[in-house]
Amino acid sequence: MALRIKALLASLAQAAPGFLTATPTSSGKGTRFSVQPFDRP
Repeated sequence: MALRIKALLASLAQAAPGFLTATPTSSGKGTRFSVQPFDRP
């Protein structure tokens, strides 16, 4: 499941570079990704 999420975020980042910023954060429950919209001018 986690690998599919990573692949999805990777493809999303390639599809819209600079639009979404995915920052991997490690916690006790594993690796979580916090996706935040990029502020456009």
